[in-house]
Amino acid sequence: MTYHHLVPRSKGGRRNEKMPMCVECHSFLHRTFSNNTLMQVLNTVEKLKENYQVELFLREKRDAHEQETTNTTVSNEDEPNKVG
Repeated sequence: MTYHHLVPRSKGGRRNEKMPMCVECHSFLHRTFSNNTLMQVLNTVEKLKENYQVELFLREKRDAHEQETTNTTVSNEDEPNKVG
C-alpha cells in the first residue's frame, strides 16, 4: 500500500492531502498523467473516480481479479484436494 498525494508534492501538495492506494494503481496514475494534470484536473478522489482512463484501468484490474478467482475456483472443483 502506498499514498497518492492528490496535489503532487513537487507542486506544493501537503502531507494530509493524500489517499491510500495499491502500488499498481499509484504507478498507473503517474505513468498515465503528468503532475500538472494530477494537480489541476485530477486533484480529488471524486475526479479520479470519474476519469475515463482511471475507470477503464480499474475495470480491467477488477475483471482480471474476478477471472483469477474464477480460475482458482474451477481448479479446486476439478481437483478437490488441491490447494490454490
